[in-house]
Amino acid sequence: QQGFYKGGAASSETHGYVLGGVGLRDDVEKYSFATATENASKVGDLVAGGETVACSDGTNAYIMGWTEPMNSSGWGKDMIQKYVYASDVCSDTTANLFSIRAKHVTTMTRTYGYCVGGRLNAGDATATDTIDKWQFATTNDSVDVANLLGERRDSGWGSSSTTHGYVAGGNNASGGTKFNSIEKHQFSNDANSTDVGDLTGLYNGYGSNSSTTHGYGFGRNDNVQTYQFTNEISKFAFATDGNATDVGDLTLLRGQSQGHQF
Repeated sequence: QQGFYKGGAASSETHGYVLGGVGLRDDVEKYSFATATENASKVGDLVAGGETVACSDGTNAYIMGWTEPMNSSGWGKDMIQKYVYASDVCSDTTANLFSIRAKHVTTMTRTYGYCVGGRLNAGDATATDTIDKWQFATTNDSVDVANLLGERRDSGWGSSSTTHGYVAGGNNASGGTKFNSIEKHQFSNDANSTDVGDLTGLYNGYGSNSSTTHGYGFGRNDNVQTYQFTNEISKFAFATDGNATDVGDLTLLRGQSQGHQF
């Protein structure tokens, strides 16, 4: 199904989760990895719904900021929610992002989640270059630790190796200039990002995930105004800091989707 507003995605060791979605949806659905033919089922609710972005420490999913639809009170929130896999219960961690955030991506280690780029508030259609991080399993607010090379939102491609977080594509404003660059930021020293490669074109609206060796982006927008989606799967290697290559196709045209990793 082609989609515009997306729900966040996260993984436990045994299940995949979809968190929220269009129209302030607060549903949490999960599906089993072991039984590939099993349909997803609703197992809980978010504290606050909408288009979400999530990451995971393996035990919990953390929903970091989200977007409300255009006919609601505003775009972007700074709440960090925690969804516990074992009990299927969501709570407000009482921790907040460094700033209100929407249209961003997350990268992660086992102990920290990073909020990368995005849109700041209801009255601002541009973007931010902020990278802030938050420690899992605490009530501490996130802190601004680094910056992208420039303002970036609507990327959709956020991948993580064991040492770096990556963001690819995106644009600098609603309907603004699109990017083909791949940037990475280092987890160990919280340094600013560096440009390490290029996509095959100027794109945004990816879904993404990671293996232990590569970052993957799938589906995307060809055109930010008309949302012409694609079925392309692209990847780049973490070890070589090179360009992305087209390596396969999805079964349907997609854009603004989500992927997840354990």
